[in-house]
Amino acid sequence: GNEAYGFMYLCGGLGGESWERADYGLGWRRSITQWRGLSDIPLDRTNSEDWLHDGNRTDVDQLWKQLRRHLELCHPAACAIDPSTDGHRGLLAKRMYSIIAAREVPAKGR
Repeated sequence: GNEAYGFMYLCGGLGGESWERADYGLGWRRSITQWRGLSDIPLDRTNSEDWLHDGNRTDVDQLWKQLRRHLELCHPAACAIDPSTDGHRGLLAKRMYSIIAAREVPAKGR
């Protein structure tokens, strides 16, 4: 399954969203969960969990604001790294990392 669906199953809600870096430096693009299953039990997650790529795009500054807003509302969040940067700064590819807080930290000269 996908992390957004996992969060939805654990926390409830009507849907989830995922942001992925767009190709060619065009910012970030959004996908939202779209349940295609019926109310049959047992659930057939393989054929029911789908994504709608709605064409919504944003830049890194707007994405940062959205992330902070969601965390202020106590929405669960996670991230992964680009596989080409595996091991960079201690983070590994093929892992999801929980985001528990997002804050701006002033740095000298920035």
